[in-house]
Amino acid sequence: MCIPTCYFQRCALCTQCLHASQKVTLREAYLEHYNRGGCRRLIPPAIVSRTCICKRS
Repeated sequence: MCIPTCYFQRCALCTQCLHASQKVTLREAYLEHYNRGGCRRLIPPAIVSRTCICKRS
């Protein structure tokens, strides 16, 4: 349950606490991600996971 004077971080994204502009921004970001299809970013290149091979003595 959310109350108007709620300042907990976990409540920051509940729909009752979001401003209209924040809701629009979240919706646009979601739709952009959802509609990207096969597109991937070119610049900067995707971050790949690197494993560290360390010598043990």
